[in-house]
Amino acid sequence: MRMGVAGRWILGLAGALLAAVFLGFAAAAWYVSSNAFRDQLIALAEAQTGRDVVVNGRLHLSFWPVVGVSAEQASLANAPGGEAVYLLTAKEVDAGFDLMSLLRGNIVIRRIRLEEPILNLEVDEEGRGNWILSPSRGQQPDPPQQTRAPPRDLRIDAFSIAGGRVSLIDRRSNRTFAVADLTLAAQLSGLDQPASVEASFAYREEPMRVAAVIGTPRTLRTGAPTSLSFEADSRFLTIGFEGEASAADGALRGATTASGPSVRALVRWLGYPFPEGAGLERFNLEGALTAAPAQLRFENATLEVDAILARGDLVFETVAQRPFVTGRLALGPLDLNRYLNTRPVAGVASGETVAAPAALDIAAPSWGRDPIRLEILRSLNANLELTTQEVRFFRSKLDRMGLTMTLNEGFLAATLHDLTLYGGAGVGRVEMDARTDSLRMTHDVSLDGVAVRTFLGDMLGFTQLEGSGQVRLALSASGRTQSELVSSLHGRAAFVLNQGAMRGVDIGGLSETIGAALRNELIEPDARTAFNSLSMSFEAAEGRFATQDFQLGLERMRVGMVGVIDLAQRRVDLRFTPRARAIATPFVVRGPFDALAFRSDLRGRARSEIEGMAREVAASSP
Repeated sequence: MRMGVAGRWILGLAGALLAAVFLGFAAAAWYVSSNAFRDQLIALAEAQTGRDVVVNGRLHLSFWPVVGVSAEQASLANAPGGEAVYLLTAKEVDAGFDLMSLLRGNIVIRRIRLEEPILNLEVDEEGRGNWILSPSRGQQPDPPQQTRAPPRDLRIDAFSIAGGRVSLIDRRSNRTFAVADLTLAAQLSGLDQPASVEASFAYREEPMRVAAVIGTPRTLRTGAPTSLSFEADSRFLTIGFEGEASAADGALRGATTASGPSVRALVRWLGYPFPEGAGLERFNLEGALTAAPAQLRFENATLEVDAILARGDLVFETVAQRPFVTGRLALGPLDLNRYLNTRPVAGVASGETVAAPAALDIAAPSWGRDPIRLEILRSLNANLELTTQEVRFFRSKLDRMGLTMTLNEGFLAATLHDLTLYGGAGVGRVEMDARTDSLRMTHDVSLDGVAVRTFLGDMLGFTQLEGSGQVRLALSASGRTQSELVSSLHGRAAFVLNQGAMRGVDIGGLSETIGAALRNELIEPDARTAFNSLSMSFEAAEGRFATQDFQLGLERMRVGMVGVIDLAQRRVDLRFTPRARAIATPFVVRGPFDALAFRSDLRGRARSEIEGMAREVAASSP
């Protein structure tokens, strides 16, 4: 009987305890669902973030198996002055904590899940981000001697985002970036343990995958740098990085590699306008990277684009409307013909030479009338110091060149120094203005010791003059086609040659020369006239080149010449005056390039006309 009574007392006590626990959970459940708890929880979140928090849906607290809280239709207000109303909105925010770990002084988060979050990031004109949160301060100041306890350890078993969208507005450049379909999974074993992150998203409708490892997440709170490695892969860009990240300035520093199938496609994917054209396709970049929110800096970098190999330092500014590139580069062999062709160069190996497009070829039937495509000059800004090895430009070839180049919104100015070409050397300045549909070009170049035959042959297709000496070109032109450029040529040019020859022309003794000229036999394919000196200067206007001081020194005579070479109309009007001792026997050469005619001008009938043409051009030349 006594054992039965004791048993009933024990059972009754246990029942009472169970009832108390049940009533406690029931009371807690009632308290959680009450407006008092809801308001207190929201007030706590607002105090920690310094922003308004709104929960339009259900707010739920769970106790088992972990302490958790979930909120539906939750939002966090944006910083004052921001464009968006909210910094963050989410269909659901769910978090679960380990209660026993909290009692032991550690924070163990079993889960944090954001469903369909929308994160609106903004950077103001002074570079401040709206994601920097400042906890609200109480009314009473902190005690003077109060010290904060060191941060607790933190473990996150699972952090996930599903169906997220992130946008960034940079007021410094008024540019907007956005990613959609964000899926993210992360794990953190401890604040002093590596954290792993895997994510996928769509940028400009192109998918990209990212995997990263953060060395010591605790340092992100203090602002000290921490080790960081990541890989990113998309259709246009593949990146690898090994270095460190700093939360204090948002910078990355370390070794990086980047590659992709097309520079043009990458720039357009990043949101900058870039024209179609030839070249600027496959690329590979390796170097030491310093990445800040508005700048990418590469040091000791190796850059490969198409068949171009360059080494040096580069800086990419990303806050302007178009990319801005600065730096110093040493380039290997450079074939500019890849980028002068109006159509892409297909099926050409990286080391092969591309056939030169049409240049100023006086033997061609006419000048080109296709529009010149130089939109690339309006696609980026640059300030570069370059040194090159061999450079091919049309049919010209430079052995070595150093230049300082500035490109600003379609206007290019290049100062040439250490220029070596065709056996000589030179300096100069080149300007190209492509800010409108009509291209404007200016060349001011001085060359010394240049092999004139190969130089003029490559530049103009003119191979009848050989020798070495000085060349001075100060020419300008404007137009939308090659024909318009030639027709607008104006400026000055001068040649001084020593110990050379004129090919295709046989100027022997005075009598032989005049007789051959009258019979149209002065020009023969295999003929050659050696000279001791040749000097001439030209004044150009509207594609016509006039000379009045041509002097050719032969062994037994001197030859003067006055006249006009009309590149625009592809014809010449020249009057030669061979002179031996006191005897002069002038003759004229006139007609189109492909049908020159010779005749004597002993009576001077053509003299006044041709000299008048030369004076007219000289008067029109600036």
